[in-house]
Amino acid sequence: MENFPGIISLFLVCVEFVLLINLFIFAEKNSVNKIIIGIVGLLLGYQSFEFVICYFGVESNLIVYLAFVVISFLPLLLLNLVMTIRNDKALIRRIIFIPIMLLLFYYHHKKLLHYQVCYVRQMRLLHVKFPPSDHHHQLRHKYNDQES
Repeated sequence: MENFPGIISLFLVCVEFVLLINLFIFAEKNSVNKIIIGIVGLLLGYQSFEFVICYFGVESNLIVYLAFVVISFLPLLLLNLVMTIRNDKALIRRIIFIPIMLLLFYYHHKKLLHYQVCYVRQMRLLHVKFPPSDHHHQLRHKYNDQES
């Protein structure tokens, strides 16, 4: 029973996959149903990532970043669905995606999620690697000047 969360994620992946197939086949092809198909597709993708992380124990930064990307768009798609049902302006429904896209670009560009993880064994820090930054060099020069 130690892989119970992974099994639940796999069950949800199967349920969402069947729901997605039904939406593709039986749902009317209008803008509301297309957004709902997108929401269920993102939920399916997120649950798939969660299954890989929980069941197989994968701790890849790429998998975690992709799950973060997928889960970031879900609230915006739900807001977009509500705005579509209310017949709000199409421009506003597209503008709401700009902040999260900028945030995801910032995380990807700065590689904040790509730092190597600190490996701890018997409460000893074995390895930490940070990309160089101007702030890091300024601190190093500041402390080197004080030691002299």
